[in-house]
Amino acid sequence: MGDSLFKNNDYKIVKSNDLVNSRSGFTLTQHRIILLMSSRITNEHKDFHEMRIPIREILGKKPGENIGTSAYKQVREAARGLTRSSIDIERGNKWKSFSFISVAEGERGVPYITVKFSTEMRPFFLSLRDNYTSYLLRNVFDFRSAHSLRIYELMKQYYPRIKKRKIDVARLRELLYIQGKYKNHSMFRKKVIDVAQREINENSDLYIEYEEHKQGRRVAEITFHIRKNEANAEFIPVNGNQDDVKMLSPDPISVSEPEPKTISIDFDVVEEIIPESEEKLPAWCNKQALNRLFETFGEDYVMYCVKTIGDRGEISNPMGYLIKALKDGYFEGGFKMKKEKALQKARRRQEADTKRQRAKLKEKISQEFDKYNSEIKARYYNNASDEDKAEYCFMMEMAETEFERKQGRTIERGRPDDIAKRHFATWLIEKQGTEEERVKLSVQGYAELVHKFDWNDD
Repeated sequence: MGDSLFKNNDYKIVKSNDLVNSRSGFTLTQHRIILLMSSRITNEHKDFHEMRIPIREILGKKPGENIGTSAYKQVREAARGLTRSSIDIERGNKWKSFSFISVAEGERGVPYITVKFSTEMRPFFLSLRDNYTSYLLRNVFDFRSAHSLRIYELMKQYYPRIKKRKIDVARLRELLYIQGKYKNHSMFRKKVIDVAQREINENSDLYIEYEEHKQGRRVAEITFHIRKNEANAEFIPVNGNQDDVKMLSPDPISVSEPEPKTISIDFDVVEEIIPESEEKLPAWCNKQALNRLFETFGEDYVMYCVKTIGDRGEISNPMGYLIKALKDGYFEGGFKMKKEKALQKARRRQEADTKRQRAKLKEKISQEFDKYNSEIKARYYNNASDEDKAEYCFMMEMAETEFERKQGRTIERGRPDDIAKRHFATWLIEKQGTEEERVKLSVQGYAELVHKFDWNDD
């Protein structure tokens, strides 16, 4: 993989599954704006603020790379289009529509745009505790197709618990907002599915394969098989997400003013989510109902309740009891306790990992410092004049400690050992060296100046 713009960054996207399951007709540039905005949201955010997004980042350009006038116009039109987009939430006969972005502004010659999520989008990005999907920005930013991003999110949504996902083709077309395009299925496969498969497998932490299922002569469903992308494993961090990928040049996206688009969230999901081991689900579990419960209550909590009910074994209508237990919070206390224990365990593991990583880095910095220290002291010693030596010996003669007086006598006799040479060179650097060289005389100073690493922060 090539040198991706965000390869070495851990920018994280966290969004509600309502958005993942939505219908979206955004262009690739619009998706990138939303991704970059989302990556700037942290757990501490309680509300949205205006954000400055560099235009070069939206276009996938590195610092110093040329950005043409048409590319600036492309970003402007994409941002303006987002202010006219909306998201529709539908539950039964009720629906509610929200604007997606409330602010998008820029200025000719200024290398960034200013954008802000609308206040109504808070439930979809802020303080999410369950029913969300998360992934690293670097896993998707090199996609050249907006459809690849949407399909990646659908695959990532329940992975790694669920490693197969069967989706109705008509439903997938709705999610990708292409009901009227690629009416010939072979063209849909070539232009959408195969492109997404290639981009996901080349660029991300997931590796997908698919098989098609026919009803008569028509391809009605697609089953996606999802697994960890071993080829990209070196970029995947411990928490489960993390390129030789080509840098993106702006896609030839139309810069004409787009029509306002609407995202519709359909809570009657028709695709089938297939657990990795279906036999692990109790026989009484209705998979379609379970998928809807996942969206409302979160997969982890639902599966915890399923296991708890299954362990009891004497309930006559376990599926009905599960729904009531979820609505009335029968098992919330136990689930929270289990999550807290898991969180504490994860924190201890993370602290241990951090400690090991610090120890490794300190060892590496220490070895690097020893080499640097030997080289600079040898240079100062070899370049020292007779006047420098005479002054050093005079100063050491008046020193308070016997050790320093001994080093002075050793230099004066002309037969210094390594200890005396280093002591003399240190004295020279403190007297004649630059401020940087003096700071780097200690491993602590070297670590802070060269590696921005606090040596004593243990």
